[in-house]
Order: sequence, then C-alpha cells, then structure tokens
Amino acid sequence: MKRVLFCVLAVAATVMSKSDVVAQRIQRATVRTTTQAPKQTPAQPSEPTPRQNPAAGETVIKEGLRTGVKIGEVVWATRNVGEPGKFVENPWDYGRLYTFFEAMLVCPQGWRVPTVHEIIREGEWTTVFGVSGTAVRAVNEVIFLPAAGYEIDGGTNGEKGIVSRYWTGSDYPNDKNRAFYMQYPPSRSAVVYGRPEGGGKNDKYSVRCVAK
Repeated sequence: MKRVLFCVLAVAATVMSKSDVVAQRIQRATVRTTTQAPKQTPAQPSEPTPRQNPAAGETVIKEGLRTGVKIGEVVWATRNVGEPGKFVENPWDYGRLYTFFEAMLVCPQGWRVPTVHEIIREGEWTTVFGVSGTAVRAVNEVIFLPAAGYEIDGGTNGEKGIVSRYWTGSDYPNDKNRAFYMQYPPSRSAVVYGRPEGGGKNDKYSVRCVAK
C-alpha cells in the first residue's frame, strides 16, 4: 500500500498543467544569465538593444537579460513598454497605455512599433500569475501579451483583463485619423485588427515593440 501511494505521489509531482508550463517559459524572460563572468562594457542605454539576426524562435540576450524572441522574421520584445523608453519589469505587467502619436516615440533604443504586416495573427488565450492575456509560441519560447484593456478617446480603461489591444505603426487606407492595431479577445485565437470601431489615433492602447 505504501509503495502504491509513493508511486501515485511521484507521478502527481511530475504532472504540470498546460498553463504552468506556459507560465514557466514566460517567467524565463526575466531571468538573468549567470554562466559568464560580467564584462567591462561602455555605458549602455536604459534598455538592452536586440542582437542582430537570431535564428527563428531563439531568445535574444543582451547584457544578460532576455529581451526578445524571433517569431517568423521579426524579433519581438518580451515585455510591454512602461514608462517612455523603458520596458516593464515582468512579461505579465500591463505597462502604460499610449495614443498612436505617443506610441511612435516610446520604444526603447533599438526598438520600434511593428507594422500591420508584422503583427502576430495567432495566439492562445491563457492566464499567467493571475493575469489574462495571449501567449504566442515560437519553437521552445513563449511571449505573453497581457490584456491591459484600452481607452477610447480619453475615456476610462475598458475591458482590462479581458481584451488586449496593441498599436501598429500603419495608417488606415484613406483615413489618416486611424491606424491598424492588434487585438486579442479570449473567445478566439486569431487576431482582429483594423476594425471600424477602433484605431482612432487618440485612443490609448498597449505598446509591444519589435527590433529595428
């Protein structure tokens, strides 16, 4: 009886839920590497800049910090923008919401807002450390886009924890007052972008940068 109980407990200890696996992979984005001795380097900008030409799905590491993951041909930052010119501390932190005009200026050095042709069109709705959002897989890595909600033309934050909207740098055709954006609702995995009821440049959305 004791042997059977021991075996059951051993198996249970090795079983992890799908969300736990995603959370562990996302949490790696904040882990600093310790395998190499620190090097004497010149002064760096406030945020790490991405390394050039990584392989697909490879984590980009700069100054010991995991800063980006290559998805397709684009290197995506692992965290949202918080204060202008700075990423938030953790991948599941919401960061700040910005108007389109502000968003074009707030990415850290070496990063920029993605175009409509670079947006991530597939993702998986999940919860990481109590924060809902979309997980996007790239080979063995995962980036997480928290559902920070949005503000419409100076209004209050709507659908926080329910919907995530992220700016692109691409204008609507024939309407320079609107721009395309990425949206991830929990009811579907594919991105919705450029809907008529959204995208006004005075609206405030999250910013997730890509490498220049």
